[in-house]
Amino acid sequence: MMNRYTIFFVDDNVDYCEVFFEEHKDEFNVLTHNDPKTVLEHVKRVNPDLIILDVHMPCKSGVEVFNDIRKTTEIENIPILFLSADERDETVLMHLKLMPEDFLFKTMSHNQVSARIKNRLISRRSASMSSSEKEGENISFGNLEMESDKFRVKINSLEIQLTNIEYKMLFYILTNRLTSPTKDGLVNFVWGDSYVASRTVNTHLSNLRSKISDANFIIKVSRVGNVIRVIEQVAASS
Repeated sequence: MMNRYTIFFVDDNVDYCEVFFEEHKDEFNVLTHNDPKTVLEHVKRVNPDLIILDVHMPCKSGVEVFNDIRKTTEIENIPILFLSADERDETVLMHLKLMPEDFLFKTMSHNQVSARIKNRLISRRSASMSSSEKEGENISFGNLEMESDKFRVKINSLEIQLTNIEYKMLFYILTNRLTSPTKDGLVNFVWGDSYVASRTVNTHLSNLRSKISDANFIIKVSRVGNVIRVIEQVAASS
């Protein structure tokens, strides 16, 4: 099983912690915590991929915890999402001034919260991807290897010729596979703000699939939500 992203959820309401855990445990590795005074030491130990903080907690507010994390060098860059039952504009605007990655309401559906979490994770991963690509970091998945310093792709050690667009598409899909990236995210990564027709994107995807057909995984795009999935294929035993 592939490793899942770890979400560190903080709320003094134990019942709400349990609800969040049950709703998201199948998508993420969810850790819940209900004591705001000890959040910092736990976050330093766990080093999660993303933190969700209730802004209204006794003894120590979510804002205080947020500031503590941002002042702690080893964990200062972890994405933080604020959470509140208070949906008034003044509350939201006041907290957004602190520049969290997002603001969640407790009335949001499971699907909305999940989508926002994934967006933050993908944004963070995309930023690190750009750095790793420049640094020439290799990416391996199954029997396929991407040599980023040479913009070269190999399957079973045999080089596969990809266009620049196909290479970028594959790079984005493989490095974001744990967060169920969407076709919109793919388009934004490859083409930026430039307009590109859906048919063009589909053609490039089809060409990419054809060229890497010997890989021991397949790339699929769901009809609902255009979610891109990388599905590993296990060879049948003889």
